Amino acid sequence: PLNTHTHEYMFRRRFGPFANHLKQLKQQQSTCFYYYYWYSSRSYSLFLSEQKLGKFNNRTYDRGSAGDADIMTKRGNNVRMKSTTGSSRPPFVAKQQLGSCYAQIIGLGTDTDGKDTTPSVLLFTDKRRYCFNIGEGFQRFCVEHKLKMTRLERVFFTRTTSKATGGVIGMLLTLADAAGATLGGMMAKEDDGGLATTTIPKMTVHGPNVRNLLEAVKVLVAENRGIVVERGGETFRDEICEVKPMLRVPEMIGPLGKRLNENSDNNNDNGGRIKPDLSSSSAIEELEPVVSYEVQLASPPGKFDAKKADALGVPRGKERGVLVRGESIEIELESGEKKIITPDMCVEEAGRGARFAVVDLPTKAHLDAAIQIVEKMKKCSSGWDVNEERDLVVHLAPANVANSSEYQAFVQENFANAKPKHVFANASRNERTPIFLASRAVQAKLHGVDGSIFPEPPSASKDDDDDKKPSTSFGVAGKSLLKFTLMPQRSMGIDESAVPKIETPRAIRETAAKEAELRTKTNKNPDEDKSNRKTNDEFCANHPGHKVVDDVDDNEVVVTFLGTGSAQPAKHRNVTGILLEVEKDGENYSALLDSGEGSLGQIYRSKNGNTTVVDNVLINMHFAWISHVHADHHVGLPSILAKRREAFLSSGVKEEDIPNLTVFGPRPLRWFLSQCEKIEPLSYRFVDCRDTLESKTMQELLLSSSSSSSSSFSSPFEKLVSIPVTHCAHAFGIKLEGMTNKSNLPYSIVYSGDTRPCENMRNAAKECTLLIHEATFEDGLEHEALAKKHSTTAEALEIGSSAYLNILTHFSQRYPKVPSFNGDDGIASARGQNAMIAFDLMRVDFKNLRRIPSLLPNVRELFDEEDDEED
Repeated sequence: PLNTHTHEYMFRRRFGPFANHLKQLKQQQSTCFYYYYWYSSRSYSLFLSEQKLGKFNNRTYDRGSAGDADIMTKRGNNVRMKSTTGSSRPPFVAKQQLGSCYAQIIGLGTDTDGKDTTPSVLLFTDKRRYCFNIGEGFQRFCVEHKLKMTRLERVFFTRTTSKATGGVIGMLLTLADAAGATLGGMMAKEDDGGLATTTIPKMTVHGPNVRNLLEAVKVLVAENRGIVVERGGETFRDEICEVKPMLRVPEMIGPLGKRLNENSDNNNDNGGRIKPDLSSSSAIEELEPVVSYEVQLASPPGKFDAKKADALGVPRGKERGVLVRGESIEIELESGEKKIITPDMCVEEAGRGARFAVVDLPTKAHLDAAIQIVEKMKKCSSGWDVNEERDLVVHLAPANVANSSEYQAFVQENFANAKPKHVFANASRNERTPIFLASRAVQAKLHGVDGSIFPEPPSASKDDDDDKKPSTSFGVAGKSLLKFTLMPQRSMGIDESAVPKIETPRAIRETAAKEAELRTKTNKNPDEDKSNRKTNDEFCANHPGHKVVDDVDDNEVVVTFLGTGSAQPAKHRNVTGILLEVEKDGENYSALLDSGEGSLGQIYRSKNGNTTVVDNVLINMHFAWISHVHADHHVGLPSILAKRREAFLSSGVKEEDIPNLTVFGPRPLRWFLSQCEKIEPLSYRFVDCRDTLESKTMQELLLSSSSSSSSSFSSPFEKLVSIPVTHCAHAFGIKLEGMTNKSNLPYSIVYSGDTRPCENMRNAAKECTLLIHEATFEDGLEHEALAKKHSTTAEALEIGSSAYLNILTHFSQRYPKVPSFNGDDGIASARGQNAMIAFDLMRVDFKNLRRIPSLLPNVRELFDEEDDEED
């Protein structure tokens, strides 16, 4: 029961809190009662405290730092409150030199203007790494540029929607796999107290509404994966730096950093969003909670004055090092008298450590709210200081916000100190510079083989839209991998040494052509290719798909590969995703078959960044289908659902009129999406794949979720059936059946998902028009394929022996460009079968199915078969 005493339930501080949630229970006179919930992945602990404003039962208390959460301790009549959520503290001094330290821009989303993800800021120190935001593509970017994340221990999210957090699950799974390999696959042991040992890596996340984010993360990153994920407090401090919120939008008040009203509970249905004051003309939407951060590095130790130390009688050796670290020592003088030597006696006063800010205002509504909030803060004695001394301010706002005159005025007025360097990380300031350069180089080479099947990759280009042009030349462009040196202070400033040089697609192709010319001397006998091509032509002419290809129009049925790799993103191949686009009776439709991390960004790249075209693709999306709940097949779905909803709102559709997208998937996917929807609304309807095992018409499957009558219902496909396959629990393939527009000729698309060769898939693929089958391993690695329940190249070709065209995908990332094949029995000969290798952003129009296999020899000539494997 609540009373006037402090109850403290002891717990092991070493086993840090998974969450630290405070709930106001009662307010009586000047006393606030709070429950403190301490949650870990193993146990709960609870203690109840009573806090009085200014005094605590006539016993004074003070505040200090204690890590991630509030801890109340009682010593006699004195109570000491240790907290990381307190007010600002005086600058702290590092106990030793910090060494090299810099902030670096991870330019995710700067090629799509933040439509799919937001840039990240990496704080690099010799001892640890800290990161602000981990959007989709973060892990792939780090792999390509060899950025090691093994020392990353804390992530600070400016917001917790998919744009800022979409890459965290993939990154955690990779860190867990790396830790499992280091530990030899052994699970962590428990000590006598039943607590986990500290050998398991730990990641702590900070930010608004992170509790719901962690619930979604736990679905895939459970404790048995070898990594502990915890929720940190709003402020953090260690021996290297202090990170604290600088600006919260919308305005949050109260001791918990949130509004104290009936809508302030983090468990509300709108993901922590707060409706702005409707009386304001700018309040047209619910504002997503966003936090901007200020980072203060520890001050470097002051310079030691040896002459003063000698005069004081301080002996040479470790005692002097203790003084430099800011600690006092006791020495014995020649007279035998003992004397206390404090650091200020022989160590110069430490200067201020480097300070920088990360500012995120993603919409103009957030900017309007921020202007009002800052004006209020200026009126407080301890509020906003326009002359605050900072060394760097990183702006994450997209171009349409950051380039506005209002934003420029806001920055110049409220960051008035002339010292800081302002860095703007958005597409306009970076001229839409491509981000994934290795994949772009592959695409540029392939474009030289066939421009319609392998589209030209986007190039850096200036935006001519006046609305997106910078209104001033204020600040500098936050180029991807741009560094700002923070320590040593004598080298402080912009460093562009790591910024990659961007080659034009034409230059890439010219280099590739020269390399290919050198390899033609060692090519195999061309007569062998002609023989195989003749056999393939005979196969095509006798297949039902031959008539379909003659009957379809250009762009009537198009398949775009958003990702063709397996397990985790890599520099040449993204993880699995397939976009279907079908034109039927004058209407355009789209559909998704799997959606790994980064799929939304790939859709933008496939449409050359055209926002209007992408919005139409999302609005016309008919359904999404997920094969199984491995992360490389579905983690990118929430961002697509959220963006689809945003596209409807931008087109003028009212929120209540947005149609739910039908998502077909395995049962565990329902729980993952339900947790993601607590972060941001997604507008979807879930259908278990087990309900689609029998061949049903699209009208039967989709009409129940639509407000349309049966007479107005339309679909590009006639039937959809999910096919149980041999991989993991709840794993499926899919078969779609449709009709051509001209002659109503039947065609079918079969996608295997992940599977071992199985009879179900063989039967589904019989005489299908297009089979997309996984080929994770090369021939000769059958033992690995069997152990991991995947297929080899030869096994995939055998399953698709009767398909009109068999496209192989889901390659192991050990094959960076072109997978290895057995020359006698592999894809080169294919025993008369039409087959092709899938590449990211490859565009397969049904009108081109007949000639696609003939491109394979030229494709293989582009790449050196001795390319190194992925790092």
